[in-house]
Formats: sequence, structure tokens, C-alpha cells
Amino acid sequence: MDTHDMAGKLKTGDTMFELMKADKEMIEKKDNTQVIAWCTDGGPDTKQGKQLLGEAFLWMIILVCRAHQINLIVGDLLRLRVCHG
Repeated sequence: MDTHDMAGKLKTGDTMFELMKADKEMIEKKDNTQVIAWCTDGGPDTKQGKQLLGEAFLWMIILVCRAHQINLIVGDLLRLRVCHG
């Protein structure tokens, strides 16, 4: 997978979908394999991108990264603990 410099660019669902689709094609070509699942964070920009990816590839398993979700929850809990001592 590639990294993408999104500085100064709109992170719309359509943009994210195009990046995901391009990464999928690159992985499949480079590794001579078929991508059967995709995992991203749960942000609003990737949410629509994942939805479009799932519509384009109905057989694909689309997941939200649980580690990212847990990290966000723990961060929220730690902020509550610090704020309310």
C-alpha cells in the first residue's frame, strides 16, 4: 500500500474511494494476489469511501479498525480522568 500526502487536499468520500481503489489495484498487481478485505479507521471521510468500495466490490469484506476505535475510546477516558481528577 502507498502513503498519500493529503495536505491541502479535500478528504472526501469520493477521493478516499479513488485512493483505496488505486491501492487495491496496485497491491494486486505487485503481489499477484486478490485483495478480499479492506480495513480503515472510522472517520467520516473514509466512511463514504468504504461504502463506495463495498458497492464497487460486493464480495469484499469491509472492516473498521477496532484497534483505532479502542485507541480513541481510551484517549477519551484518559482525558475525562485528567479533567475530573
